Amino acid sequence: MKTTLEAWIAQQYKIAAHRLLAAVSPIGLTYRRAPFDQTMTVREGAVLASTVPGAYNPDPDYFFHWLRDSAIVMDAVCVLAEDGAIANGPGLIDQFVRFSLGLNALDGAGIAQWDRSRVASTHVQFLRPPAELAALRGDAVPAEARFNPDGTLDILLWARPQHDGPALRALTLLRAWPLMPEGRRADMTALLLQDLAFVERQWDRPSFDIWEEDLGTHYYTQLVQAAALKDGSLWLALLEDDDSAQRLSAAAEKAFDGLEAFWDPVRKSLRAHLGPETDKDLDSAVLLGVLHAARAAGPHSAADSRVEATLDRLAEMFAAELPINHAHQGAPALGRYRTDAYYGGGAWYIATLAAAELHFELAAARSGNEAKRHLERGDAFLETVRAFTPEDGALSEQIDRVSGAQLSAKHLTWSYAGFITAHTARKKALSS
Repeated sequence: MKTTLEAWIAQQYKIAAHRLLAAVSPIGLTYRRAPFDQTMTVREGAVLASTVPGAYNPDPDYFFHWLRDSAIVMDAVCVLAEDGAIANGPGLIDQFVRFSLGLNALDGAGIAQWDRSRVASTHVQFLRPPAELAALRGDAVPAEARFNPDGTLDILLWARPQHDGPALRALTLLRAWPLMPEGRRADMTALLLQDLAFVERQWDRPSFDIWEEDLGTHYYTQLVQAAALKDGSLWLALLEDDDSAQRLSAAAEKAFDGLEAFWDPVRKSLRAHLGPETDKDLDSAVLLGVLHAARAAGPHSAADSRVEATLDRLAEMFAAELPINHAHQGAPALGRYRTDAYYGGGAWYIATLAAAELHFELAAARSGNEAKRHLERGDAFLETVRAFTPEDGALSEQIDRVSGAQLSAKHLTWSYAGFITAHTARKKALSS
């Protein structure tokens, strides 16, 4: 007999918490990246994007500490700690902070002399040029997308620079601040100051988007940067650093003002990127940006009518575009953007969970029938996630657009983080 949605949500929350925590500081876990003669042993404080090694055979190699993913996952750790679901939240945050400070201090000069002859001839083409590695210092380091979980630089070609990671990490640390005893905040303060200074210097410069495909100006990146600058200015004011607080507040205002350029009044949606119109303009990255920036109200919050309009357009598009939605009743599973081809361009758990979470945020902010409608719509998206989740609760990166089977990275840690935050938003909506 099929369990109720309520029972499934409770069970899946436990599974998601367990799976997520397995990827946070899994000290000693080792992966051999044989073609590059690398053995990766996870250090304390690292957060794995996936605990399941892959080598594009067919699953991708996500045995890395991504700045973006790790910040999002540690934000979910904060949620678990706030919910009383874990007792060691401050300890995990401490480890993450120390590991992150070590990453910020890396310098590529030494690794540029790394013996490239150790690499299999079939894989030399994937190595970064020595000059690129040698230039890695200062702001170039936090602009890296990912690091090895042993705390070393990534030697592989990838989309760089990416400027959202330090902003997301700052937002997570600001959320974690009340959880930490006052005597354990020194390292956190040091990392926050570094990350906020990076965001202040880099927020108006082009970078690659969260899907690591396009260099330009992106809604997601600029929104989380604006949020980090604003929240960081308030934090600095509490520390009585008024000059820095005012400077960051002024930068935040400019960044928020710039976000207005992303609204498309013809298509009635927020564009994911600035520039010529493309098939990537309508993108679930917009929803994720709103959630991760976590504005309580006003423009570019969940309550912004433009955000809801964008969500509705995404739902309409993927209901038509993805074959798995044609036979599925209820809310559609969402992908990234219409022409996505990565691993077949299926539905993504994080996108579908983001839709649920936004509706729960709206339910908490509204009253009467409006609240009821958004709560029911959020539950409909969770029912869709449930329909494509196996009995063991495993969440991969994608759902095949035709068969509905899981594909791409197994046990994607971000997918579990997405479930945890959606669950918490639902709980808030039910109690409001």
